[in-house]
Order: sequence, then C-alpha cells, then structure tokens
Amino acid sequence: MSTDTATKVNGKTFKEPEAAQLPAAPARSKEAIVVKYTPLGATEEMELKFEYVEKFLVEPTKSGQMPTRADIIKFMMLCKARQLNPWEGDAFLLGYDTKDGPKFNLITAVQAFLKRAELNPEFDGIISGIIVARGNEIIEREGSFYMPGDETIVGGWAKAYRKDRKTIFYSSVPIHVYSTGRSRWEKDPGGMIQKVAKSASLRDAFPNQLAQLYLREEFDATVEGRLPALSQPALPTKPRTLLEVSKQLVDKGLVEPKTDPTESDNNESSLKVIQQYMLEIESCNSQEGADSIWNDVKNDASLSEDQRKKVLDLLTAKMG
Repeated sequence: MSTDTATKVNGKTFKEPEAAQLPAAPARSKEAIVVKYTPLGATEEMELKFEYVEKFLVEPTKSGQMPTRADIIKFMMLCKARQLNPWEGDAFLLGYDTKDGPKFNLITAVQAFLKRAELNPEFDGIISGIIVARGNEIIEREGSFYMPGDETIVGGWAKAYRKDRKTIFYSSVPIHVYSTGRSRWEKDPGGMIQKVAKSASLRDAFPNQLAQLYLREEFDATVEGRLPALSQPALPTKPRTLLEVSKQLVDKGLVEPKTDPTESDNNESSLKVIQQYMLEIESCNSQEGADSIWNDVKNDASLSEDQRKKVLDLLTAKMG
C-alpha cells in the first residue's frame, strides 16, 4: 500500500514521495562511571556519578560547548583526590571558549576554602575587608560598607592566621583586575572582592590543602586577559610515607642516623618538623606555597642553621 501524499497547486494534483525512513539513531550509551570517597569533614562515603556530573554540575561555555568524557572523569577524580563535595557547593565544572577551543576547569567556592581551613587544627581565624579611596586617602576597612559617591572601592584585603606560625598571611587584591562590573560585581562589589582576597590569603596559609584551587572570579579574570593563566590541580601521585621521607633526610645529611636502636632521640621534635617541611616541599606546586614555606623555615627557631640552609636549598631546587 502506497503512503505517498498528494498536494494540490492551482487545481492540479502532485504526488509527493514518502520520506525515507531512516533507522533511529542508537541511544548514547552511558557507562556506569562512579567514584566513591569520603569528603573532607564528612563521616559517610558518597558516590559521584558521571551522568549526574554531566547533567547537574557542568556549566557549558558561552557558545554552548559541553565537556568531553575525559574532562568529566578528570573532574570526578580531582573531587575525590581533594575530598570535595560538589553537592554541597564545593566545586563545579566551568567551561570557557578560548582560541584553542573549549576549556573546562574545576571551580571552587569560597565556602570550600573556609571549610578546609576550619578543619585544620592550626587554623586561627581570618579577617577581611575592603580598600577604599576617599580623595587622596587610601583606607583599609574591615567589612564591606562604604559610602558611594564619597568613597570608591579600589580593592580587598584579608589576613589569615595559623596557631603554629608567627607569619600573618596577608593578601590585598585590586578590584579592577577582577570586577566585570556586571551582575554581583555591580550589586555587591565589596563582598565580591573580599571573596577573592580571602581565597588568596587562605591559599598562602594552607598551601597543601588549597594550592591550585581557585574561585570563578579568579578564572574569569584570566580568560578576559586581566591575569596570567592559572594552573589547575594535577591528579596526585602516591604520597611517600614518613619512613621514606626520614630515610631521605638521612641521605641528604639533614639529620644524623641513630647508631643505637635503644637510644632515645633527643632531636625527635626537630625530626618531625623537618619531615613536615619535606612533605610540604614535595607537594608544593605554586609560588605562593613556596613563599609560605620559605618564610616558615626562615623563622623556625627549632632548626639549626645547617638544617635551615639545606631545607631552603631543597625548596629552591624543587621550584627551579
């Protein structure tokens, strides 16, 4: 039986052939890709599924490009490695159009920075505010209140404190580098620039936990050319144990090996300090983190001058 259709034009009937029946495209297969881990500060294990990340945790580029399968899997593995819970707003996958094609980055919320800092027993608080210009006067003020018309916000600042460090981790950031003048930047410029200052200060204070994690506002500034490109966190290699680190300390002459196994170690506290520095140097991947370690080593009274020099030499060699 023919299924041709007929069309009348100026009283004449024309037959139209039946449209070709193409086979339906096969449904895109979804692999059951799942990572399981316990987020930082949580007590229960969570599951992060590929299909849920793709559906709920991705913001495409402005041109509508979506991430590749590899982009999504990398995001999932980084969330696991950094113990981030994207369902609590810790992270999401943000796309940017670039001259080299679409790029996707793991973006962190300022709440994730604060949560990770608060879970560190050495965290001793953070204060922040804005920098305003009033005539020829520059004023640092805690909080985000200012007088529009009389004052202009020119930047933000933050100070993070650690119980085990004498250094105050101060950061100040200029608003013209980060502000888009749109959306939240237009409505709350003081609150927005404070977020950027807080993230910079906390990264300096806790490089092991926060190095290479950035806010959306920081990535936006790089895409628009106001900041150099930011490095994304790499998937970690297997960390070395303290025993392996201790052997390296002996090999490098930072500590003396014990000749008597029953001998009490009078330098045990110094050994632990150096072990910690070695682990921090090994995991350091940013200049901010290196500067923080350098200041700590220079001001650490528990180290001998020889130990201090050797630790700083190792840091210099690591950072090139």
